[in-house]
Amino acid sequence: MFATEGHFRLAANKYLTQRRNRYFKSNFGASPNVCAVTWNMFGLGDDNGGVEFKYLLWALLFLKTYAVLSVLASAVGVTANTFRKYLWPMVGRIAGLAPKVVSFLSCRLRLTTMH
Repeated sequence: MFATEGHFRLAANKYLTQRRNRYFKSNFGASPNVCAVTWNMFGLGDDNGGVEFKYLLWALLFLKTYAVLSVLASAVGVTANTFRKYLWPMVGRIAGLAPKVVSFLSCRLRLTTMH
């Protein structure tokens, strides 16, 4: 699902079948499997509350590239206002997962080994 949508939303090329996961990850910063796990962690239920999985891809694209919104909106084929409308709530959802997926112990260990 995520691989198909991700490749559809960005300009696909003829080499896509050979480099599918690498291409996806280079654009979104995560594999299709990680996207699926993230989506499931949102716990939206069957109706998804009007949230579509493409909005997760938009948010990941923004977080990966940190490009100007008008450029990203153009890349996915929507207006900047539409992109912005769905971007920030999804970024908030992603940020809300931090307590579930970020281990305090691993962060602490990483900080102590950096000094």
